[in-house]
Amino acid sequence: MLTNPQPNLDLSRSVIDTLNFISVFGLYPNIAVADKHNNDKKPSDFVFHTQRKSFVVLHPNSIFNTSYEDLLKDNSEDILAYGKLLETKKPYLTEVTRTPGLTTSLLVCKEVSTNHNCTDIVCDSWLRFTVKEPEVAEKLVHKAVNIRHEWARVVNDVLQHKVEDEKVFRKRQVKLQRRISSFLRSEVLYTLRIVKPSEISGLLRYSGAMKLDDSISVNVIQVLCYHNTSLSLSLCLSVSLSLSLAICTGTNDFQKPGF
Repeated sequence: MLTNPQPNLDLSRSVIDTLNFISVFGLYPNIAVADKHNNDKKPSDFVFHTQRKSFVVLHPNSIFNTSYEDLLKDNSEDILAYGKLLETKKPYLTEVTRTPGLTTSLLVCKEVSTNHNCTDIVCDSWLRFTVKEPEVAEKLVHKAVNIRHEWARVVNDVLQHKVEDEKVFRKRQVKLQRRISSFLRSEVLYTLRIVKPSEISGLLRYSGAMKLDDSISVNVIQVLCYHNTSLSLSLCLSVSLSLSLAICTGTNDFQKPGF
């Protein structure tokens, strides 16, 4: 959380979107999906489903606890990233943030399965997105691949100290921020439902080994201090590293033949 932000910090839409995406990236695969029957229930009875546990509820102290209706009515296909699943008398989701379902999943998931025209997209064998228009679906997957490749290149350059011209690198950061923001805000008609691994037989599966260079020795403090005078993408990247080094160093990517 930002406290007492300095006036010179450029909290543009792209920066805010990138920060939200970074938090989701660090929390993944802690994702929850709203129950399809929530619209027929009272807000206090809303439930959600994670990959490993069904029928969980938001913690009473959640920021969304006073705005359940807004959480679903704006876009029922959004997903929730959460910090912890707290099990007491009920299973509670804590530290929750809301994010677009399809675009976020394409950027953070480790494996994607699709049909021949990408109108059926299954992320990590449990989130199934059905996109109405094939051309839109194919372009979306293509953009996700390109963003993930550029994201990995930027992280590698920072960790391997390959930044020679900071002005040029800053332009790359800003460009990537805007690409991420624009991608996350893509207006795409799709539906979302949870599936079992057995339901995705027959789909083409893409997973890969694009990740950070294995020879990198990560000094988190050093990365956190990089460009510490501005809210740059390198700082955002370092936040994701501090949240989960395992995710950052083990990110898989995918590439559909012909892209």
